[in-house]
Amino acid sequence: LVPHYYFRIGRYGENSNGSFCGNDFDSTQKMTSKYIIDSCLRWVDLYNIDGFRFDLMGIIDINTMNEIFRVCQGRKKDFIIYGEGWNMPTMLPDNLKTTQFNNSKVPNIGFFSDRFRDVIKGSTSSHEMHLKGYCSGSNNNLNLVKDVILGSTCYFSDSYSYKSPSQVINYVECHDNATLWDKLKVCCSEESEEIRKKRQKLIIALTLFSQGIPFIHAGQEFLRTKNGEHNSYILPDSVNKLDWSLMENNINIVNYVKDVISLRKDFDCFKQKTKDDIMNNIDISFAKNFLCIYKIKTEEKGFKEILILINPNTKVELFSLNDNYQVLMTENGRVNNPFEVKNVNINPCSLIVLAK
Repeated sequence: LVPHYYFRIGRYGENSNGSFCGNDFDSTQKMTSKYIIDSCLRWVDLYNIDGFRFDLMGIIDINTMNEIFRVCQGRKKDFIIYGEGWNMPTMLPDNLKTTQFNNSKVPNIGFFSDRFRDVIKGSTSSHEMHLKGYCSGSNNNLNLVKDVILGSTCYFSDSYSYKSPSQVINYVECHDNATLWDKLKVCCSEESEEIRKKRQKLIIALTLFSQGIPFIHAGQEFLRTKNGEHNSYILPDSVNKLDWSLMENNINIVNYVKDVISLRKDFDCFKQKTKDDIMNNIDISFAKNFLCIYKIKTEEKGFKEILILINPNTKVELFSLNDNYQVLMTENGRVNNPFEVKNVNINPCSLIVLAK
């Protein structure tokens, strides 16, 4: 209806193609921005939607995204918006894009943390399937391990940090690229299936216990596979379906993930509100064999401290505590009757949750 208005056009009349889909919607035009905002409001009003997840959010300008949040939160106080904050090569100055690097300009918008994904699981692209992360066996970049557990808010990274942990979507698997289980089959191919299952549980648990917002892909809790396929959007149900027999065969992992979620819900200390809260209440260090010691101050349920010991190695690690702690969770799930320990064995590729 209005040629050259709704799409980004270069100086020679060429289409901007930062989306790699042939064109980019120009959100900086007044009526284009209004079209997006009005559409979002309509979906909220008609369908009672609680939030939006934006694909390729880096193509949309920060003013439009801030306005979407403002008007939607006007309808619902707990409205949530998050999306892909990749810096796409669209014809828009970098300082105007809704990217992770500009997160301080959109303080109410969340971003998928590919840093968490790559540091904890290992890089996920088809040509990087062999690369490992901390929980899949790499001992590189321990400062980045600390950074992502702290919600990437505390300047342990050389690139950028987030203004608030509520902006960080911690994930290791989503609809794009290989599933976590398919990734582990490649990067940990030398290990037994039993060890890889332990790694799957450990990675999911750390996703849920780290600061920020956890994101779990459907089927991740029962070893969902796409048979190694990365870009499955045009593939049939035989690849994309949820195979419920996998849930039945891996019900112990499903129940473990339920226990992790319930423990996270029971303790607000896993959900720090601000960067200052994280800096004041959390300490992370590493012991021998790269064992991670994750301490959180708390005043919940009669405890003063939650201690998570993370063992990414394939052997048992013995850890001596400086006080008596109660065991809240092991690799088998929550402990119904917590018991006290002063020395603890952390089984291979697992974590244990203690409190005092």
